[in-house]
Amino acid sequence: MAPGREGGGEESLLRRAHRERLKELAALHDTARFLRDPSLTTSDLLERVARRLPDAMLHAEDAEARAHHGDVARATPGFEPGGRMLVRAFSTGDGRGGAIEVVYRNQGHAEAAEGPFLAEERALVDSVAEMLQAELDRRATSLAMRRRETETALALASADLAIWEWSVRDDVTTWSPELQRMLQREARTGGIGANSDAIHPEDRERVLVAARRALESPEHPIEVDFRGLRGDGSIIWVQARGRVLCDADGRPDRVIGVFADVTRRKVLEESMAHLEKMEALGRVAAGVAHDFNNLLMVVSLNASELQDSLAEADPLQASISGIQEASRRGMALTWELLTFGRRAAAHPEPVSPAELIRASEVVLRRLLGPEVELSLRLREVGRVLGDATHLDRVVMNLVVNARDAMDGRGTVTIETALEEVPLEVSRLHADVKPGPHVVIAVSDTGSGMDAATRSRIFEPFFTTKEPGKGTGLGLAVVFGLVQQCRGFVQVESEVGRGSQFRIYLPRAD
Repeated sequence: MAPGREGGGEESLLRRAHRERLKELAALHDTARFLRDPSLTTSDLLERVARRLPDAMLHAEDAEARAHHGDVARATPGFEPGGRMLVRAFSTGDGRGGAIEVVYRNQGHAEAAEGPFLAEERALVDSVAEMLQAELDRRATSLAMRRRETETALALASADLAIWEWSVRDDVTTWSPELQRMLQREARTGGIGANSDAIHPEDRERVLVAARRALESPEHPIEVDFRGLRGDGSIIWVQARGRVLCDADGRPDRVIGVFADVTRRKVLEESMAHLEKMEALGRVAAGVAHDFNNLLMVVSLNASELQDSLAEADPLQASISGIQEASRRGMALTWELLTFGRRAAAHPEPVSPAELIRASEVVLRRLLGPEVELSLRLREVGRVLGDATHLDRVVMNLVVNARDAMDGRGTVTIETALEEVPLEVSRLHADVKPGPHVVIAVSDTGSGMDAATRSRIFEPFFTTKEPGKGTGLGLAVVFGLVQQCRGFVQVESEVGRGSQFRIYLPRAD
């Protein structure tokens, strides 16, 4: 700064100029230091600028300052606007204005040529204003980027979408955080081949072929659906869409695209196909059942009349009893056919599954036989809205299925529990809503099932039993009755480790 405004006597003009210059440099250094501190808020920055500037002025004892940006302002205690202030205004990229203002309380410091502030003081305030503007711009840009990233992440998450990128030249694959969460694993070092274990073995070659074809014809987009393997081994259906980006020489440089989780859509498609097949078979079965039931009624009535006309000791009585028993079994079969065809009348009412199972305990033990142990773990978990007869049939069919899976020896466990069905699970089943569900679980210690068998157990007329040992309708009836109650069935089974059928029914109270 130009000396001369401070009466000095003993101190040389050069030393005083040097001292003032050091004050300016110290102010700039301090400002730069705290502007780099990410822990300081905008309000903190403005306050520190306002407090630091007066000390760098020539007449520090009379100087006051204020700094503001948008609707935030911070000033030294004695700041009063007015008079001949030094003002340096600025604006940031987000459209907000700001300024640094310095004023001397004693206007007698003014000089005719320059006013109250020297050129060096003006330059100092200009520099501080530029530094503050740059930092506020950086923060505004960073905040806008974080907001965009958050909005993008929310949009991708709500749409079950994730982004992937493959650098062809470096053979490096990059997955977005959404894709890592979707697949429950991180990308391995390397290209698509190094990460091919995230693709189901049966779909792997098809996906790699689609990638190679895209590199050969960059103008064509990548479009392929496949089964992905999560980190825990579970399967997820993925719809991959992507584009090849070429460098300046027209050579493939990067492949970028989007993964969509279409598991729910695939499950619902398979479920609808299954329901349509069952509906078609059900209509046929129901028609046959009606005619068959009419014939059985004729047989049963005639057998009853014949039985009444014979003496009790007549040897034909045993044959007629056999006819009656066969008629009853045939009528039971027609009931299953009518139920499967959804023609059996339902009378929904609040039913306690625990009470229903306890009331049927004697019948269930008789169905299992003397060498099968029945273990009941029943909790009072509320009621469901359903037909008590149909629910009783569901439990009996599952118990009989468990008995047959154990060849007549082992343990069958029936449990009741209350579980909350989350939204992501309810979306995988038609007509199922999230919320509290009563669970009826029937477990056995039998031979269990492989994946191929599990995928078909609810198909009508599918059975693993020998010819004549089963109709293949038991589990199909279970599936249909549970669905009528707006519930769903989950099956857990492994070969050699038994099976568990879990019936989920919406709680009614």
